[in-house]
Amino acid sequence: MSEHIALAVANDRRRAEGAIRTAAVLTSYFARGDTAGATEEMLTAGRARLAHPDDSLVQLAQRLGVTKDTLSGRLRRLEDLASARTRREMEAA
Repeated sequence: MSEHIALAVANDRRRAEGAIRTAAVLTSYFARGDTAGATEEMLTAGRARLAHPDDSLVQLAQRLGVTKDTLSGRLRRLEDLASARTRREMEAA
C-alpha cells in the first residue's frame, strides 16, 4: 500500500472515529432535554450533525450556509458543554 493511500485511510478512520464520538455525546445531550447554555446556532449545528452523520464538515457547513470553521467551532463548543455536564453529573452521583 502506498504511503499516500495509507495516509488517506488513516484520515478517513480518524474522521469516522471523531464523528462517532461526537454523535454519542450529542445524542446523550439531546436525550436529556436540558440544552441550557447552548446557543440556537450550536443546537442547529448539533442537530444537523446527527441528521447527516455521513456528511463531511464541508458538506454540513454548506447545508447550513456557514463556513467549515464556524461549524466546527459550534460543534466543538456544544460537545464541550455536553461533556462538562456529563462530568458534573458523574461527580455528583
